[in-house]
Amino acid sequence: MIANQIVQQCDPTSHWWGLEWNPAFFDFDSMSAEEEKKCWLEFQTAQYAIMDVLSSKFATHEKQIITDHDPLALTEKVIRQYSEMWDSNLTFFPAKACYTPTMWMTTWLPFGYLCLHAISLKYDDTGVTDAISKYSSFVSATKFN
Repeated sequence: MIANQIVQQCDPTSHWWGLEWNPAFFDFDSMSAEEEKKCWLEFQTAQYAIMDVLSSKFATHEKQIITDHDPLALTEKVIRQYSEMWDSNLTFFPAKACYTPTMWMTTWLPFGYLCLHAISLKYDDTGVTDAISKYSSFVSATKFN
């Protein structure tokens, strides 16, 4: 899941941030609370792992971007910026008690992906060391129905 999602562009105006979730594995409507919690923990672990790598490799040069993508600060920012739009326009989330579209979007906030994409915009990833581009091309080429 993470390998497929990491190359996707996050869109705060789309359901689930525009990320693809394989419906065969992630049927949130039918998941038990325990299954949903396990999935959320895996997602959060991946986001924090991405942030850890980015912090260790880019902290001296991209401190502001990393700080801006701190999950708590970013959650507050996106709530201020998008909450009204989410709650009025995003309607097809799983029917779980006490969840609004804003709750879904902030619970599943892809802060690691967003930080990675923000940093990657500043760097030209071409030439001999274009590992990210090569991986993205590989993932795109392996998609089939």
